[in-house]
Amino acid sequence: MYREAETTEVTAAARRPLRMLAAAVVAMGLATGLAACGGGDDSVAVDGRTKGEALTDMKGAYDKGAITPDEYEEQREEILDE
Repeated sequence: MYREAETTEVTAAARRPLRMLAAAVVAMGLATGLAACGGGDDSVAVDGRTKGEALTDMKGAYDKGAITPDEYEEQREEILDE
């Protein structure tokens, strides 16, 4: 039993860098989008990705456990509101 708990801790610790990376990528994308607010086509994000591509990237990060369900929903809404 002790080894199972130890393995869980390692797995959780291994996810932290992925979550941090995903959060940083999303934050940079959102910051870029917010910095260049203006008019234009609603379907294309400022970083060159469409909203669909941004949402697909977010879903991939969520599926890999890099972000929490709450982070996914919050960032998803921000992408859709752009």
